[in-house]
Amino acid sequence: MGLEVEVVGETNKFDVIVIGGGIAGMTASSIITQSGLKSCFLERDVPGGKLMQIDQLHNFPSNPNISGKDLALSVFKQATEEVKTNYVFGDVQSIRPKNDLFYLFTADGQTWEAKAIVIAVGTVVKKLNIDGEDKYFNHGLSYCVVCDGALTQGKNVALIGQTQHLDYLKKYAAKVDVYQPQDVKSFDGDNTNLSGLTKADGTQMKYDFVFVENGHEIKTDFLPDEIKLDDKKQLIVDGNMASPYFKGVFGCGDCINNNEKLVTLAMQQAAIAAESAVKYVKSNKW
Repeated sequence: MGLEVEVVGETNKFDVIVIGGGIAGMTASSIITQSGLKSCFLERDVPGGKLMQIDQLHNFPSNPNISGKDLALSVFKQATEEVKTNYVFGDVQSIRPKNDLFYLFTADGQTWEAKAIVIAVGTVVKKLNIDGEDKYFNHGLSYCVVCDGALTQGKNVALIGQTQHLDYLKKYAAKVDVYQPQDVKSFDGDNTNLSGLTKADGTQMKYDFVFVENGHEIKTDFLPDEIKLDDKKQLIVDGNMASPYFKGVFGCGDCINNNEKLVTLAMQQAAIAAESAVKYVKSNKW
């Protein structure tokens, strides 16, 4: 990572830095900027996060058939062009709290300073890493029952992995077969749309739709030990989206200790985290 130096140029000093540019991160940074504070969101990949990989959102209020990409681009445009919050491409490697400030060190060798930080790094799905998985994603294969369950009305469906949303899926699908990840060898189709799967024993099964719910991974290894995580590496926050263990740290979205991972919930959490961060910064003397 190189030498971490706590010398920061004025352009890299912010009241609140949001780490993550998914819908939660962009929403939080926008609200903070609208409050009159200087804010930015740092994103190491494409702004929008997992939304960029979702073909359609079927549970988003006011626009139930919007694509994830269109929603992400709409929020990004509002945040950067209308609200004029700052977007920075940056991969945070480590954070050093010091003298009530936070120093963030990114992979490009830059140092950033903030009075408060909002962790909104989201999650990435745990893939099965089998043949056909990437090919048929969004073409009959989904990683989100809650997002796409409504598409399975009257259809023959397979669910691979966790079953916490099985009852929800059964409200729509005509039939649901459940598999463990080790039971599936590959996904089958016509190179455009999924038609089923091949079991580990070589048996081919026909399905209209397949869901993989194999859990998620959270990239929070860059956080210092003082900022407590739970056993799933999720940031622990209270009802104000604030860390109860370290002042000035807030969180929202899929990376916090909340079981439900929904777009609408992430935006609600982002609003609470932003307001809490604003209140924290404005109530302290710097």
